[in-house]
Amino acid sequence: MAAATVTLLTSGTQALEGTGDAVDISNNAQVRMTISAAVDHGQDPDLSVWFETAPSSSGPWREIERVRMMPGSSSYPWNSAKRVVLPAADNFLKVAWSLRYRNATTPPQTFTLGVSGTAVVSA
Repeated sequence: MAAATVTLLTSGTQALEGTGDAVDISNNAQVRMTISAAVDHGQDPDLSVWFETAPSSSGPWREIERVRMMPGSSSYPWNSAKRVVLPAADNFLKVAWSLRYRNATTPPQTFTLGVSGTAVVSA
């Protein structure tokens, strides 16, 4: 089986909440993604990134995996490049996220996030 590159969100400046575009993964048996995030750790960030799948680009969408990252947390450790192997997905995949700063009086309104990886192409 061959591997193909899949980009759900090109790395760059993002709003604190958002959703990426739908990506066709219908020819792929397994998808492995890496979440790359850069934030101000001094502001006590709490980042949730989740993956949704659907039979078509218009839905209906359902969540298949959620990752939470918080610096200093043993339950949700922060990893600047967190690898995620996704469970079985339908024909389309997209990523959504939400970042909040728990101890910030004037938190930043943007941060850097990217989600990409590889997919094993079905034979």
